[in-house]
Amino acid sequence: MRIFKLQSLFFICYVLSSQTINAQPKLKILFTRFGCVKKYEFFKGDVIKYKLKGERHFIAGKIIAMHDSSIVFEADSVGLNQIKVIRIKSNNYHAQLFQTIFLIGGIGYPSLSIFNNAMNEVSPLLNQNGLIITGSFLAASGLINVLRIQHIRFTKNKLIKIVDIDFDHLNQ
Repeated sequence: MRIFKLQSLFFICYVLSSQTINAQPKLKILFTRFGCVKKYEFFKGDVIKYKLKGERHFIAGKIIAMHDSSIVFEADSVGLNQIKVIRIKSNNYHAQLFQTIFLIGGIGYPSLSIFNNAMNEVSPLLNQNGLIITGSFLAASGLINVLRIQHIRFTKNKLIKIVDIDFDHLNQ
């Protein structure tokens, strides 16, 4: 009886999940940098920052739908040939960790130095060395933040494609 209950439970889960699974199109970017192939994939619902040809500023948009040669965002629809640059912020764990550590150090060091000098009744609460150390920590945090952002310019060597994997209509 127990095996029958488990089998029926798995059968019901299979039937319910098979009705809801649909393939969705994805935006795929392939390019070669320093001899290795890099690829990025974006799906419906992702937010990307892009710059159009002839524009000066980046536009952030949430992907609503993707067609063969265009992407539909919340505000407008953009053709793939109109996109000049896509900005991607990498989610490297170590870079994010060191950025956070340097930011905490840049904010925490002057606080501790001012508190310590106030308790010891030292005349300048924050001396020149403290400002140099604080500025170094904050500059390192800002530099890591800038280095995490990658710009991908689309040229003849870099491909941008929308891949629609629709297994339901393969035989048609």
